[in-house]
Amino acid sequence: MAVLNLLPRKEFEIILNDGSKVTGRFSYWAEKRFCEKKGLTLTGYGAVYSPENVDKLTFDDIVLPVMCAVEYVYRSEKKPFDVTDITVCDWLEQLENSEVTRLISHFLVSEENRPASPEKKSETAES
Repeated sequence: MAVLNLLPRKEFEIILNDGSKVTGRFSYWAEKRFCEKKGLTLTGYGAVYSPENVDKLTFDDIVLPVMCAVEYVYRSEKKPFDVTDITVCDWLEQLENSEVTRLISHFLVSEENRPASPEKKSETAES
């Protein structure tokens, strides 16, 4: 089985069965890229991964964020990006299902991890 390592800053690496390593980062750019590919607005992006819509997730909703996160790393390192959805599916198939769930959960922004609104920041600053 492949090994998944979740790293800070929404980064990850997958060590594949052949020993090669795949790295990705769920950056703003990767999220933007995902929205472009799916034709989503910010609100639509949030709705896709909301708890009430978890039963409506498609394979694309799992594969595309990983692909966009890996594309971010390739492009930031000025490497040509030749990864396809078939390749990403091959990587994910090497992981246990529970590890795929951990990977997807890694890029989701939970309510407790959201930045405070400006009002909350000023209240905290005044205390």
